[in-house]
Amino acid sequence: MEKINGIPMIPFGLLGGFCDHLEIRITGLSEEGFSFRVPEKIEKAACLEICFFDFSADCYRKVQLAEKEREMKLTEETPFFFIYSVWTKNGEYREQVKRLVTDYDNYISLKLAGDDAYLSEKMVGYPAELDEVYAESFEEQKKEWFSSGGDGRKDCFCEKKGQEEIWKKQSSSDDFEEGLEFEFALTIDRPELYNDFLQKDGTTFCHDYWKNNFLEHHPLSQKQATRLYIGNQFCHNLFPEKKQLFQMLEKAFENKLAVTIAFTYVRDNLLEETEKLLQELQVWCQGKEQEVSKQQVATKEQKGSRKQPAMEIIVNDWAMPALLHGKPHLKPVLGVLLNKRRKDVRLPYKHGIGNHVDSLAENNLNCGFYQNYLKNTLNIQRFEFESCGYKVTIPDGHHSLHLPFFQTNTSQYCTLYAVCRYGDRGKQKLPENCPRYCNKKVFLYPKHLKMVGRYNSLFGYDEKILWDEKQLQDYLEQGIDRIVVNVSL
Repeated sequence: MEKINGIPMIPFGLLGGFCDHLEIRITGLSEEGFSFRVPEKIEKAACLEICFFDFSADCYRKVQLAEKEREMKLTEETPFFFIYSVWTKNGEYREQVKRLVTDYDNYISLKLAGDDAYLSEKMVGYPAELDEVYAESFEEQKKEWFSSGGDGRKDCFCEKKGQEEIWKKQSSSDDFEEGLEFEFALTIDRPELYNDFLQKDGTTFCHDYWKNNFLEHHPLSQKQATRLYIGNQFCHNLFPEKKQLFQMLEKAFENKLAVTIAFTYVRDNLLEETEKLLQELQVWCQGKEQEVSKQQVATKEQKGSRKQPAMEIIVNDWAMPALLHGKPHLKPVLGVLLNKRRKDVRLPYKHGIGNHVDSLAENNLNCGFYQNYLKNTLNIQRFEFESCGYKVTIPDGHHSLHLPFFQTNTSQYCTLYAVCRYGDRGKQKLPENCPRYCNKKVFLYPKHLKMVGRYNSLFGYDEKILWDEKQLQDYLEQGIDRIVVNVSL
């Protein structure tokens, strides 16, 4: 018998297999049999299991081939892998091959006949015609998200005050907050917000923060923030200048606001600079601790009665814990970039996602041994989560939830910079002396996708989390004790 060639390298998502619990890669498929590749030699195969994806049922059809139902032979050997060919007359196997080949041929034909939107429309019912509908500006897009109807407002009503529309929950804002105890934080993550925070008093800054984003009547806008997130988790070029950073720290301290400093990845050429900054933050915290102690002695205030603003450091790079070693006043927190999970506004269109969305709820942070490693080795106990359009299972502990936007992609080589500088998003380079085109420009996407390209990242908008207190309550019951809002993306 010769080696089976068949249809080569059908995508693994459509066709997979196992040989006695060893995962195999099928390299050729035909009705008479198939060939597969493995990294090690197989002495004996008690059972072969082939998994065929069924488009119509959104599931896999498994066919098991016992030893008596097939003949297997080693047909190619290389220093890196072994290829086996299998011949079988199993009727169920042949039926599944015919069905999969038909589906795969249809897929190839559609892919050749049109663009990706056309393919998605025919395969999964994606609304390709809506891909032509864009907002005129990001300002218009945000206004539509935050102040007009949508799935997130099914339980809301609209009240008119003059020419102004005010959206409210069917329940009052008191009902919204009843029983929802949490620390409330605002994010300031780019230069215009840094300047606003320094130039305005706290009340005016918060009022403008919500009003400029069309949410001044949202119940959360009435809640007093007790913590600030300063810095950007995604672009190092948007981190504040050192002088500006310490000015913000001083103002936050005066206003009794706790602070979390948001760092992104740490580039090699920034290691030394970052380490020096962390040391200065450690010294600043020590100074403030002594200052508070002296005030307590002078006023005979009971020691510890005044809450100290905690200095947290967002860890989005594994170099950061090493840089924080020996700095007890700086508390590491696991950032969004290291809390990896599948996040995409197009997930609802994925085949069968409705039946398997629960599989996305957990990631490595739900593993006890990994939590213990982060705690005992790196002193990381708080994790930063995002509301990302589906229910996330929160591990035990005290953790933070960012809303209403969630990050899907981040690149050190900024696409926005490439388009503005070279007119071609493919000519991506590391921005040096970045001109910050993102102050005025974003990538707009079709309205129905509810996403935006902001600086070096893509973000999706979870339109329900702002309006459904039941979702918020569920997260708080799981272990979320801090809500971090960034509506000014």
